[in-house]
Amino acid sequence: MRGCRRVLLVLAFVAAAVTPSVAQETRGSIEGLVKDSTGGALPGVVVEARSPSLVGVATAVSTGEGAYRFPALAPGVYTLTVSLQGFTPAKQEHIVLELGQILKINFTLSPGSVTETVNVVAVSPVIDVKQNAAAATVEAEAIERIPKGRDFTTLVAFSAPGAQSESRNGGLQFDGSSGSENRFYIDGMDRTNLRTGLAGGFETNTGGNPELLTDFIQQMVIKSSGYNAEHRAATGGTVSVVTKSGGNAWHGSMGTYFNSDALQGRERPSIRLNPRDQTLAEYIVTPPDSYKLWEPTIELGGPVLHDRLWFYSGYVPRIRRDARTATFQTNGQTGVFRDDTVDHNANYNVTAQLTKALRAKFAVSNERFLDGTTSRPSLEPDGTTTGNPALFPSPLKSNTFDDSYTTVVDYVASSKLYVNVTGGYWLYGTRATGAGTTIRHTFSGSKAPPSVAARRRSIWRMTGFSAGWGLSV
Repeated sequence: MRGCRRVLLVLAFVAAAVTPSVAQETRGSIEGLVKDSTGGALPGVVVEARSPSLVGVATAVSTGEGAYRFPALAPGVYTLTVSLQGFTPAKQEHIVLELGQILKINFTLSPGSVTETVNVVAVSPVIDVKQNAAAATVEAEAIERIPKGRDFTTLVAFSAPGAQSESRNGGLQFDGSSGSENRFYIDGMDRTNLRTGLAGGFETNTGGNPELLTDFIQQMVIKSSGYNAEHRAATGGTVSVVTKSGGNAWHGSMGTYFNSDALQGRERPSIRLNPRDQTLAEYIVTPPDSYKLWEPTIELGGPVLHDRLWFYSGYVPRIRRDARTATFQTNGQTGVFRDDTVDHNANYNVTAQLTKALRAKFAVSNERFLDGTTSRPSLEPDGTTTGNPALFPSPLKSNTFDDSYTTVVDYVASSKLYVNVTGGYWLYGTRATGAGTTIRHTFSGSKAPPSVAARRRSIWRMTGFSAGWGLSV
């Protein structure tokens, strides 16, 4: 009996081990066959893959069946070169490899001088013929041109068929699914909210700060169906993002975003119940707040060691100054109430080719959202407020944090053995100040005391740990 159990355990482990770790989806794959002019398989052919997105040069050798394979390549534009002594080398350029794709590219070599090279041009676009996922890919070049907000989730509705943003249904919808049925991955780390199932620790659809700024994105893949079962708990869609990395050439940029109340259109009327007669509804327009928003951006990437070690760093502070002028109806006093916020967004990573077969990437995302005042008095159409003057300005302040650390290691031992290890740590939460050292409880609609669990959630933080590995043979 024990022997049977051991056999079953071994079989279960092998079945899990040979499944590629695609849930992290930080790489793509290229494979194919190399044959001679008569259709016979060519073993021992050296195949090299080069790309501005790849540290160093990836090399594969065809097997006895003429098959070669690159199981772990960074998304980008590649050039493949094949060579074998006694045959004319061949090269194919402009191969666009997207996140999670498996491209199949075959070569035919003819006998000839090794000094000649056959360039394969004017070929039909290479497509993924091994997977059937309904997916859309957005590159950094396209992100700069399409309409969008500041957060990466705003790109989805403009890029993927069947996707739309619907706040009443929890956020992004894929073919009618709710917002909590999706999964979100950034550099291999599952960044789906542990409590709500939405994107990130602080949801942008409810007015929170962005989870990942679009300035840091290199490529994003949105899948609405046909994705693998490794995307746990996803019955809607999946969004996988890879952030920018360095290269063999230095590159950087500086700029700024600016917005203010002077650049906005006319205020839209809102409907409410008449405060003096709850049986009547009325449309009102309240005076707009004055605000200014600055977002300077700084990016820099390049080589630490040519073809060995790259780095990238990006920093965007979001500085917003809000002011609301209100006159209290109870005492006639007029005051200016400010809500000044500073959001620090930093994204940086290092990519290394440790050995010929071993590559690694370490990516970090840090965000600090410092809120000056969490509440301001509501306004009436005439600029007055029915609020209590004793409650303003509010002494409460909140500082939120959102930190993610991800490591991806790829070991390609041969064309038949590939090991991927992905690990990550995600920490986010809120620290409130200005209310003393004891927990403050606010009751609404009921005088019943909160439960022990509710009291513990008054000040909270959440952590997530993600680890995965895969062995492909």
